[in-house]
Formats: sequence, C-alpha cells, structure tokens
Amino acid sequence: MNYNYPYIKHETFIIGKGMNKSLFQETILDKLPGTRFDVRSHDCQPFDTTDIMNGMVLVVSGKMSNGDLEKQSFSQTLILQKKPEKLNELCIQEDCFRYV
Repeated sequence: MNYNYPYIKHETFIIGKGMNKSLFQETILDKLPGTRFDVRSHDCQPFDTTDIMNGMVLVVSGKMSNGDLEKQSFSQTLILQKKPEKLNELCIQEDCFRYV
C-alpha cells in the first residue's frame, strides 16, 4: 500500500523503536483496519486576514470508527503553515487530535 500525505511535512512522520519508514509501514501501517470519518462541523480562521496563505487554524469535529468498532466522537485542531518551497501550498505544522 502506498501512503502519500501531501499536506503533511515529511519530517513530521514519527518513527519509533529504531524502525525506518518502510519497516514501520510494513509492520504497523499496512495492518491497521480502515478508518471512517463522519465530519459534523469544521471552522477555519486565518492568522492574517489580509493573506490567507500566511497560515490558518482548522478545527474539525465529528465521529470516526476503526474497522468494525463503534463510532467515537472526535475533535481535531490543525495549524496550517505556508510551505517555504511552494508559496501557494499549505502543510500541517501542528496536529492535535482527541476523542471527546
């Protein structure tokens, strides 16, 4: 399975216990059940109202389920920042996810 996260900075990918990315993907990511999201609300506020590409805060809430498990409510806050190498693109700088 090919994982491509175009909006996440590559260096934010967390690897643990000495695993490299391909080993992590093979031993963990490929074995995870599918995740389904039901987004109920979202809000987006720019840091700078004169130029939205300077970054923004995005808040998303809804319900999600992993595999056949019951849906759980969640809230996720994302800080989006301008990519230095591509001025017309944003990437995820910070991500705070929690079950509520």
